[in-house]
Amino acid sequence: MRLIVCSSIFPNPAEPNKGIYIYKTVRAMAELADVAVLAPVPYFPKAVPIARYVRYAQVPGQAALDGVRIGYPRVLVTPKIGRPLYGLSYAAGLVRPLSRLVKAGRPQALLAFWAYPDGFATVLLARLFKLPVVVGARGGDVNDVDQHPGRRRMVAWTFRHCDGALAVSRALGSAIVNLGVDSAKVKVVPNGLDDAYLAQAAGAAGPGPGGSVGRTVLYCGRLSAEKDPLSLLEAFRRLLTTRPDARLTFLGDGPLRPRIEALSAELGITGRITLAGEVRHDQIPSYMRQADVLCLPSLQEGYPNVLLEALACGLPVVATDVGGVSEIVTDESLGILVRAGRPDELALALETALSRPWDRQRLRQAAHGRSWHDVARETLDFVERTIR
Repeated sequence: MRLIVCSSIFPNPAEPNKGIYIYKTVRAMAELADVAVLAPVPYFPKAVPIARYVRYAQVPGQAALDGVRIGYPRVLVTPKIGRPLYGLSYAAGLVRPLSRLVKAGRPQALLAFWAYPDGFATVLLARLFKLPVVVGARGGDVNDVDQHPGRRRMVAWTFRHCDGALAVSRALGSAIVNLGVDSAKVKVVPNGLDDAYLAQAAGAAGPGPGGSVGRTVLYCGRLSAEKDPLSLLEAFRRLLTTRPDARLTFLGDGPLRPRIEALSAELGITGRITLAGEVRHDQIPSYMRQADVLCLPSLQEGYPNVLLEALACGLPVVATDVGGVSEIVTDESLGILVRAGRPDELALALETALSRPWDRQRLRQAAHGRSWHDVARETLDFVERTIR
């Protein structure tokens, strides 16, 4: 099968961790099919330098990553005011490189990951090139459609006019159907873990659950509103009243980092907080093996792979019961689920998790059994059925 993947949620030299799970899916697919990737990056006029966009100038036009061919076409972005037009600007940025790939060897289908603007643009171009198109949703691209004017309408149009839709969790699949999409064309394909990660996760652990050296709560993810790290910070402040030796490590970066720093100082808990910043994905297991519990306080999720990764490291989780979280934390032997936006419940769950003895082998076993090759095969099978 010849396939062209279109997604701006994909690693590039400026953002090596971006879309890492989409990349792992595509890399596994490339072992089974002829796959090329178009991963558009923002272009912003140099006359108006904004650090967030200037760094993309260093991204090459073409690259290869583990044998996967990647094109990085530029798309014009106008922050905030131009967001409703991103679908059209992405289509404009993709049309020429896509045309070249089609002429070099006509693909059997297009596959877009992230509903808007990527999926919207790819559906438009699929009509132009008369190709089947499948759109894969990841979570935030569907979960926050009501947060932006017009977004819901464009995302709904995308899924109604594509030939097939992929979702990473049953909850996300239901959200797509609720947009008025025929359930018969929605397929749930959850994420997996690769052997390399499992090998790292099985390495020598630090204190770990039930250890004797302090108590470390680990947050691993983007420091942004939908992940709600501020609720975790408040919950941790409450936890310190019963566990003054506890520590909280934030692994990741994002727009809320300055707010976390300021609020930590205001609450007088800066000395118990570590902001480690963003690290390479292959370094995450070393942090998880040194922690006692992973906390995911999100307001919305698709299928958070960080929970699978924590379990693979023998690390119990405390998480909010949103999206596909309960499809991973299926019982209380794996972690504790609470309602979103409730720091009081989060603090109590963290205290319980730090007090409870956990079966580390049971935690690790729960993360095994599904690889990225399984994800790739299921994705390609669905694309083939969609074409037929």
